[in-house]
Amino acid sequence: MPFLILSAGRDPNLLNQRSAMLRQAGYEVVVAGNSPQLVNRLFNGDFDLVLLCDSIRAEERRRLTAIVKGHTPSTPVLLVAQAEDAAERPIDDGIVCCPERILEMVREVLSQDTPRTAA
Repeated sequence: MPFLILSAGRDPNLLNQRSAMLRQAGYEVVVAGNSPQLVNRLFNGDFDLVLLCDSIRAEERRRLTAIVKGHTPSTPVLLVAQAEDAAERPIDDGIVCCPERILEMVREVLSQDTPRTAA
């Protein structure tokens, strides 16, 4: 069973592009185009990782990270940020990475986990 990733972002092109990349790498991906969708899908699924796109404002990513950690503390949250932003604003309880390293970071974070059953 592949790892299940919840990927969220406000830019449909980026969201589709990153989701396709993850699917090609063998991951199962559920997408959310806005914060309410992410929360709904989070509460109705069992995800191995949550990916928050840099198209979501930083303060909203912080809020969503807190929601994920409050619901399932063991679920890693990967926060995509431009390199200059990542250095300036680490986000509590999230792992910050630049867009070019998404797949590498997903593999690294999930390498020590066992896939959950898809919802």
